[in-house]
Amino acid sequence: MKAVTATILAASALALTFPAFVRASGDIYVCQDADGRKTYQNTGAGKGCSKLDVHPALTLPAPAP
Repeated sequence: MKAVTATILAASALALTFPAFVRASGDIYVCQDADGRKTYQNTGAGKGCSKLDVHPALTLPAPAP
């Protein structure tokens, strides 16, 4: 019974956080200033910025039957 409860709680927590992850994922830019310092940001405004090709890393295994 404890395993079932833990599984239900884990699935509920994941279901509640997934919409926030989808909204939070977006474009990432790396910007380099004249001194060579790099910063990562969500907007490409400014000189020396280029968009990174980042794929989502969230993967979930299928539930056991």
